[in-house]
Amino acid sequence: MVSRVGEGMLERLKGHPWLPPYEEDAIKKVIAETNALAAIVTRVTLTPKAELFKPLKAGSVVTHYNALQRQKRLALAYLNYRMNKIKDLYWETVDIPAACETRLSPAERDFHSGYQQIMSEFMSETGVKLNSDPTPPKQLLLTVRVVKEQEPTASAAAGAAGADGSAAAAAGSGGGGSTVYTDSGPVTLQKRTAQYMRRADVELLIRQGVLQHIA
Repeated sequence: MVSRVGEGMLERLKGHPWLPPYEEDAIKKVIAETNALAAIVTRVTLTPKAELFKPLKAGSVVTHYNALQRQKRLALAYLNYRMNKIKDLYWETVDIPAACETRLSPAERDFHSGYQQIMSEFMSETGVKLNSDPTPPKQLLLTVRVVKEQEPTASAAAGAAGADGSAAAAAGSGGGGSTVYTDSGPVTLQKRTAQYMRRADVELLIRQGVLQHIA
């Protein structure tokens, strides 16, 4: 009745550099097995007390209950691991790269959006950018090279930098480059050009691979 599906999900997580695609069918199977075990425990515990305390019945309850708890722990460990990876990704790049987004379930994408909104609101209200480099900077201005032009994001429609410190792309890639809105105003980023910008405006873009710090 208890398969190794849950163990397999965790093994695949461990062997992946970030996250493998969300395994909806495997999660459903683990849930079905957990419900079946719970039904057995319920059925046995409804027997008369005189029968329940017999070694065979008592052993059945303990065995199936422990198996039920194990299945729950496997599923929760899988979901919690993925949730923490999604939160870590926020602190690295804020937005989800397209290559990563396809690996998430709809619920996980909603979680990321909600987490991003909460952090954005907190930083907006407090004026503290928690995703800035915690190390005190030696330079306030940096020379950076544009490695790639940033793709447009939904937040760009507002025409301003996000409260979470992200620079929103307002124009698609092309010969004229892409325009990002920073705290210092709009900046056009054209591939293979260099820019002299405030550290606070480029930290996230450097982490996202859009810019490269050269001096």
